Amino acid sequence: MTQGETSINTKARNPKFEALRVILMLFIVIGHCIFHCIGKQGNYSFPLNSFMGGANFVVLYAANLVFSVAVNCFVMISGYFLINKYKHRWSSLLKLYTETLFYSSIITFVFYLFSDVSSKKLLLSFIPLYTNQYWFVTSYLGLMLLAPFISLLVKILSRNQYTLLLFLFFVIDFKFFLGHIFSNYDSLMHFSFLYLLAGYFRIYDIKIDKKYLMILIFLLWFFVLLLFVVYFMFKMHGGLKNTGYNGLLLLLSIPLFVFMIKTKWCGTKFAFILSKISPYCFGIYLIHDHPLVRNFIWNHLREYSISSIYILNALCMGIFVFVVCLIIDFIRSYIFEMIKVHAYIDRLSRLFPNI
Repeated sequence: MTQGETSINTKARNPKFEALRVILMLFIVIGHCIFHCIGKQGNYSFPLNSFMGGANFVVLYAANLVFSVAVNCFVMISGYFLINKYKHRWSSLLKLYTETLFYSSIITFVFYLFSDVSSKKLLLSFIPLYTNQYWFVTSYLGLMLLAPFISLLVKILSRNQYTLLLFLFFVIDFKFFLGHIFSNYDSLMHFSFLYLLAGYFRIYDIKIDKKYLMILIFLLWFFVLLLFVVYFMFKMHGGLKNTGYNGLLLLLSIPLFVFMIKTKWCGTKFAFILSKISPYCFGIYLIHDHPLVRNFIWNHLREYSISSIYILNALCMGIFVFVVCLIIDFIRSYIFEMIKVHAYIDRLSRLFPNI
């Protein structure tokens, strides 16, 4: 399997960023475990009147904040590498869509055979973008279609103009300003802002003291955690709720992403090893977050999540799901190579116009 199958323009990336994509995808899986399995999509109530219940709530919410920033950072990686690219990678886009279509239809068909999935749902699985089967894929592919034009527009802007554009985008996108009107966590507006923001850090080599950056990350994380712990404690409800990727999580994502691109956060050998897993990250997402699979795995694993220390169970279950999905996508990749799916896609991509 070529790395271009599951990411756009991966040839320009280095092992550190490929390793980062793997870590971020693991974070996403563990975050889903906390939110969908242990958190029951925000409806699970911890016994806050006990010490262990309150401790579990605080630790899980803190972990959920950390893992949830992975989605924003995942998009920002693309912006960081594509801001200087001005042509569509039709082959990569078609491969992303083919993989999405494959998992959407195959998984739904399996459930159709062995459960009560309707024929209508099976048919709708063949148009995953139209039905928004995977909200992330829909927004991401939309962004990739616009990316060359965004990059061309940025090319003519001065630094001051680019800075002003980011400020206006922040006001329009941030949930607690005008984001509740013009944007949403899964909107193309939000993804475009992340793309432009990451591109800014790529074009302008901003010097930031690593020590102060770490302090900023810690203070923001602590502030957001304290804010929501106090809020939910006051409400006497321990549900693990998400603030939205264009909400306070956005403030956590930005300094964390800057830290990742400005520091040598992992060794060369470790990054090289993880980079071998990177091509399968997209497949891992498509498998475990398919609506039918999501309900199936988290409902079945929920009974094993009951523990005096919930976070350990969340980590173990998240890693388990990650590894299983990795193996499945490796098999899918081998099948695609055997029947030369990518070769046909490469030929088809030549028919598409380019700018």
